[in-house]
Amino acid sequence: MWGVMKRLLLGTSVIAALVAAQPSRAADFSISPPKSLTATAVNWTGCYAGAFAGGGVTSDSINAGGIGGGGLIGGGGLIGGQLGCNYQVGQIVWGIEGEAAWSGLSNSNIRTDAFSFSNTTDRSRWSADLAARAGVTVDRALIYGKVGLATGGFTSAFSDNFGNFRNASGTLSGPLLGFGIEYTFAPNWSARLEYDHIDYVGKTLHFDQNAANGGPFDASTSAQIDIVKAGINYRFGGSDFALAAGEPTWSPIAKAPAYKAPTVTAAYDWTGCYFGASAGGGILSDSFNADVNGANGIIGGQLGCNYQTGAIVFGLEGEAASGLKHSFDSSDAFGSEEITGRNRWSADLAARAGVAIDRALIYGKAGAATGGFAVAQNVQNVSGAVGGFSETASGTLTGMVFGFGLEVAFAPHWSAKLEFDHFDYLGRALSFNIVGRAPLDFTVAAQANLVKAGINYQLNGSDRPFSAVPARPILPAATYNWSGCYAGVHAGGGVLSDPFVNGFSGPPVNGGGGLIGGQAGCDIQAGQIVFGLEGEAAWSRLKNNFVVNIHDSAAFGIGSSQTNTSSNRWSADLAARAGVAVGRALIYGKAGIASSRFDFAENFVQNDGSFSAFQNGGAVLTGLLFGAGLEYALASNWSAKFEFDRIGYLGRGVPFTSGGISGGVGIPFTQTESAATNVAKVGVNYRFFGGGSDPVVAKY
Repeated sequence: MWGVMKRLLLGTSVIAALVAAQPSRAADFSISPPKSLTATAVNWTGCYAGAFAGGGVTSDSINAGGIGGGGLIGGGGLIGGQLGCNYQVGQIVWGIEGEAAWSGLSNSNIRTDAFSFSNTTDRSRWSADLAARAGVTVDRALIYGKVGLATGGFTSAFSDNFGNFRNASGTLSGPLLGFGIEYTFAPNWSARLEYDHIDYVGKTLHFDQNAANGGPFDASTSAQIDIVKAGINYRFGGSDFALAAGEPTWSPIAKAPAYKAPTVTAAYDWTGCYFGASAGGGILSDSFNADVNGANGIIGGQLGCNYQTGAIVFGLEGEAASGLKHSFDSSDAFGSEEITGRNRWSADLAARAGVAIDRALIYGKAGAATGGFAVAQNVQNVSGAVGGFSETASGTLTGMVFGFGLEVAFAPHWSAKLEFDHFDYLGRALSFNIVGRAPLDFTVAAQANLVKAGINYQLNGSDRPFSAVPARPILPAATYNWSGCYAGVHAGGGVLSDPFVNGFSGPPVNGGGGLIGGQAGCDIQAGQIVFGLEGEAAWSRLKNNFVVNIHDSAAFGIGSSQTNTSSNRWSADLAARAGVAVGRALIYGKAGIASSRFDFAENFVQNDGSFSAFQNGGAVLTGLLFGAGLEYALASNWSAKFEFDRIGYLGRGVPFTSGGISGGVGIPFTQTESAATNVAKVGVNYRFFGGGSDPVVAKY
């Protein structure tokens, strides 16, 4: 123990000496760019093999107390390996990669009270995927994205203290989307950090069930997974570091003189307006259709305008497209059920911000979206129409869109783009036309994930500089050093989704709201790669409402109404950041742990006032955070950032109290609850280091 303490004290003394040695900061915030940051130091061409381990969150359409619901979030770990091959052209790397993993991801729905106990546990047993990769090299690092197809083995098991059971297993498949950073730390060896999102598309599985509950049946099921993993690769036949003459294999941190950043001539100017067309495919799910994923193609168009200042591009874009569809099917000994959902059309208006790199634009976007939706349900008994019913509803839902993409100019007026968009349509009560049952209003929400390719025509691009051969490296050098600590504030808005819909089997419903908070962290920069640690805390007013209103009917009796409300009161998180510095901008990803306070409330009232009931609960939920953002240095100490974060809060048993119309106390119970948030926020940071000393850079 004393030896450990001595080493810690020695390390602390060294850091303090380095900090104290820094003189006061110059007025000009720019610094001297390192000599060879933009030259690739590693040849990535060749094949490789490796291993990885990580963790993540999972949700599926089964686990909300019964078939026809879903959305509870669970977590766990995974371990596996990968094989792949890369081909490098200049600073661009193309590749293909296959992975296989043993998975311990699972989620459980547990409900207990004084008289009963039930548990539904769903597990992801294994997964495999094949994906294409594309990225850009930065010194010894590779920043990449990937898209492909994944498959996985899933099991589901339900049991209670009355001897009831329900079991199923099967293989699901769907699209994979990911991005990561890989860093070569020795000849032939590299380490990487990667985030992946997988949407497993709905598929009919066979469920074994005890006869008392209806016996065996078939039902559509789907799942989604978000994971972060760290890995190591060995590259076969990989070349040694291609370092510049006299350059050290490890760059120490040292002071650099103040430097006025030179004016860089852009290889393409994005300022101006444009229009174009796009096509692709995506995944749709909604809260009426049992939260089951469906997939199909889309086609649409876009128009917008950009304004470029230096390497930073700001813009506004509007889009319109044809919609998506999905379906849920279930059948057993008593009959069948079919639910269909269609997003007939969609439109959005979003702000864009990105970094111009040679003839490419890497950007993120956030904005408002709307879409036309139609849902239908048909329940049929084996004896015919008796006891069955059909219902339909349609309406327009509004919400938020978050996305990111890559656009490349291939001619003076023309550019092509590849983009990923996530849509959260907020819950809205729709009126259902019903045959065979009392009419009702039911809250419907939806979400969609899209990948699309498009082409744009720039209206005033004839006089823009354009060259088939870049006159400079693809990735501009950093002209700001991010090493040091900072503090700041942020504000934004987003979407809350959770399955708290007691009595209606619980597919997640989306709600929205705002938040305001602060952050503090520290970064260290090595070349153009920046690593950091950041903590955040925020006051939140994200809120979610679900409403069911069954109208009075002479044929079906007295109507009733039910309202469920979920509120996110506050949130806090601690996350690691990693990114690449480009000019005065930092493009980064982050992953960490988050905690938030959630309150849940349900109220049920019969329309004639003869009966009412309530149940309330609350708890602090903990989960995993995944995020990405762009931070830009405004002055020597100040920076502004735009960031998107997704948090999956893992399921936890929440205690509930309940009561009725006479004021009597109901039976307390504990029920598993979880939640997910998608948030876009803007912020400002004040950066300091050693009491206002000069920034530090990697010395070359």
